[in-house]
Amino acid sequence: MQRRLRTAPDGSGRLRIVSSKTKEDVNYLGVRCVEALLVIRPEVLAPGTSMFGLSVSQISRRIRAATIHAGQGDGFSGSSPRVGMCQDLCQIHVEFLALMVAGRWKTLTIPAWHRRKLAGDRGAVAQFYAKFSETS
Repeated sequence: MQRRLRTAPDGSGRLRIVSSKTKEDVNYLGVRCVEALLVIRPEVLAPGTSMFGLSVSQISRRIRAATIHAGQGDGFSGSSPRVGMCQDLCQIHVEFLALMVAGRWKTLTIPAWHRRKLAGDRGAVAQFYAKFSETS
């Protein structure tokens, strides 16, 4: 799997992930994320340089070790950043299709699962009663 980073004029980045001949994704990286990456891997912008040269399982183990070291406890994995981003996007009412694209999920099942804890006060029933109380 190849990962290549390009920066934009505003300092944000685009991370191109090629996992096969037919599978390629481009992900947005915020300015602070790019700045942090350039501190730990300044060579990452050089042509032909892979982002980390690590497998998915190696990245997952490193995320888990870093969160434990930071005192966040056990329970984090390589998917934790994706889950957190999904929940953050749900907080600002991003539509499910955009969630699927952002998280690279092929069905609604996973983003719906991650959204479930946030949906109680904004679900269909809550929206109904909010509208109902406005008209009363």
